Amino acid sequence: MDRAFDASRAAEGNLRPATFLQRVAASIICAPPGALEGMQSHARSRLVKFWFGPDNSVHYEVSIHERAAQLEVGLHFEASPERNRSIYKELDRCILEIQSQLGSTVWLEEWDRGWARLYETQHLWPLDDARANEVAERLCDFIRVVQPVYEQILDKLGLAFQRSM
Repeated sequence: MDRAFDASRAAEGNLRPATFLQRVAASIICAPPGALEGMQSHARSRLVKFWFGPDNSVHYEVSIHERAAQLEVGLHFEASPERNRSIYKELDRCILEIQSQLGSTVWLEEWDRGWARLYETQHLWPLDDARANEVAERLCDFIRVVQPVYEQILDKLGLAFQRSM
């Protein structure tokens, strides 16, 4: 049971966070074929991750932060600090181009444990079916814009990228 979930939110038509994220994941999986080929996902309580290939240390994520009343959509770099830093430096060179396509609400930051992320936050509520579709669409926007840049960065750094298993 979601202890932190406010029962009044359910009365307003909001879904429980885990159910909402499952609906986001289902909407992503149903996206048009091609750009998302080989993508995998894993949902748990307050977040769902999406990644390509066998390594999920770099993944797209939708997470719910109830205490801050925010929802986060982004690309997380949770590999080694050295690898994350190299990718971060290259992404930093492209941030204005990325923001021109995704908007100025997208930020790139270094984070704890040597991790980094390219992300945006949104207001949390409502957590309903219509919003799940909107969030899935926004994540697809992130993937369409950022994934080619990320793959070019890996190529430039001489790092392998595997799209499929």
